[in-house]
Amino acid sequence: MKTINIEVPKALIPVLESGSFNGAILLYMNNLEVVDGFALREDEFVTSLEDFRQATRLAGFSSLSSNIIKQ
Repeated sequence: MKTINIEVPKALIPVLESGSFNGAILLYMNNLEVVDGFALREDEFVTSLEDFRQATRLAGFSSLSSNIIKQ
């Protein structure tokens, strides 16, 4: 298997400095240069809005509502 080494600035994701981090990270890149990123918490995940909507439908939820924005 071929690999690509990606350098992540230490200050960008401080939790990586410990050398014992286990978990997911999200990196924003520009031409293979890491320009931003963060470690995801254990209860976080990344998905598309459409996939999230499909998962809620499959789980039996009829619609998504939010109390954040009141009309």
